[in-house]
Amino acid sequence: MKLPYSVFALPVLSFVLFQPAFAAEPQSTVPDQKTRIAIVGLDHDHVWELLKYIANEPQAELVAIANAHPDLVDKAKSQVPASVKFYPNYVKMLDEARPEAVFVTTSNDRHLEILRECAKRHIHYSAEKPMATNAADAREMQRLAEQAGIKLMVNYWNAWAASSHELFHRVKSGDVGPVQKIIVQYGHNGPKEIGVSKEFADWLYDPAKNGGGAIMDFGCYGAEWALWLKGRPTRVYATTRKHHARLSRRYGNYRSLVGLAIRHGSCLCFRSQRKSAGHTQRPDASVTNGRGRASSRWRVDKPECAATRNQQSHCLFA
Repeated sequence: MKLPYSVFALPVLSFVLFQPAFAAEPQSTVPDQKTRIAIVGLDHDHVWELLKYIANEPQAELVAIANAHPDLVDKAKSQVPASVKFYPNYVKMLDEARPEAVFVTTSNDRHLEILRECAKRHIHYSAEKPMATNAADAREMQRLAEQAGIKLMVNYWNAWAASSHELFHRVKSGDVGPVQKIIVQYGHNGPKEIGVSKEFADWLYDPAKNGGGAIMDFGCYGAEWALWLKGRPTRVYATTRKHHARLSRRYGNYRSLVGLAIRHGSCLCFRSQRKSAGHTQRPDASVTNGRGRASSRWRVDKPECAATRNQQSHCLFA
């Protein structure tokens, strides 16, 4: 799935705008100093977009990549400057290349392990979503990052999308009115069906490495929008089902239908996610107030918003 420029460019910019408080080397006062960035893992397909945007960011310098897949290493070498060093072991890379920040593009179950090593060295950290395969790992990641005083980022693409920000500001300005229900739908035909790499698919369909199939993949987006718009919930209820029989037979324990209800006092946020044949990759976010009817529909699709070329959000309100 090809994603728009700002989905990955903004995480890179976030790292370079906030210079590390704890760096392996003393920070220079030279204003054009570049932030030293390393990548851990090449078996997450989003990494190839990240490589492009790091290369195009004048304040960022890619110094090293750690990965043990020979074919992926060869592919990466063809796309990065000759000065970038490659390591089969990421711990050795952290010690020798001494990056200020890392992007982690590995299987989900490795996120805590890698953060633990980064925290020891006061290296800032960003991982592809989800944050972890379970809540215990996520809480430990937060604890380690706070203890080490490092930045911990999770790259949820919709956090960078122009349509998400437009929706947020319309709600907060009162244009929509008091929000009482949020409905989000998102999905596609399945990772292999849309053409992900073999290395990516090898762990995406592994329940231990992925952590839960579609619920870990798309299940985060509605929850993120709800948290952003309404704050922390009072109650959460979720249900999952292997809705796509063909996918279940072919790939085993892959949860393909997600329902998530999040109660925020008087507001109910419902998250529905499907991976089934013919379902669009477009996310639909509907927000309603309490006046009982929908009289207008708002669509963010401005030509100047690069983030909305492939993703569109909708706000339904009275």
